[in-house]
Amino acid sequence: MDRSDVVEFTQTWAGAFAAVGKEATDIAIEMAFEVLKGHELADIKRAVMTHISTSPYPPKPSDINELIHGDPESSKLKAWSKVEDAIRRVGGHESVVFDDPAIMVVIEEMGGWIGLCSITDKELPFKRNEFVKRMTPYLHTPPTDHPKRLCGINEHSNQGQYPELTHEPKLIGNPERARLVFDGGETRKIGFFDMKKIGMVG
Repeated sequence: MDRSDVVEFTQTWAGAFAAVGKEATDIAIEMAFEVLKGHELADIKRAVMTHISTSPYPPKPSDINELIHGDPESSKLKAWSKVEDAIRRVGGHESVVFDDPAIMVVIEEMGGWIGLCSITDKELPFKRNEFVKRMTPYLHTPPTDHPKRLCGINEHSNQGQYPELTHEPKLIGNPERARLVFDGGETRKIGFFDMKKIGMVG
């Protein structure tokens, strides 16, 4: 969500409280919006409807997070499965954008896309465990900022002499959500250490 969704979110949240005979304060609505703003409004509305149809109590942001994500462990493993598939199918030469900003942040924390794609099959289980651990805090509190794209080798090599050769990044997962992640992300300085780590530079 972004600030243009505030009015519709407010109506949804206030309506959920009214459905169980309660009233949501302005500050409670604003806090709920801040906690849930990493989700799509449509997903939030579906989760709210599910909640009020199964619970006599007004929703809490944590309730909606849990309904959207489902089982936390399953969600983290599904996210890793998406990453591992992209490692094998796309590889480190292409820049990528995942459809979840948390995945973008976690890969950046782990050293970047190029470095992650350079690992061996034996290292994959260890990287999976690291990824799952790093994803945990973002399940209930989405990142406040994230990179627009995760740089691949081609873009890194071309950025200096041949910037015109930079191609559009590969969108991983849901294309529409990945495009939103790209549009809402920050341009990061491409790290030199990635290339050094995998022996692409001296």
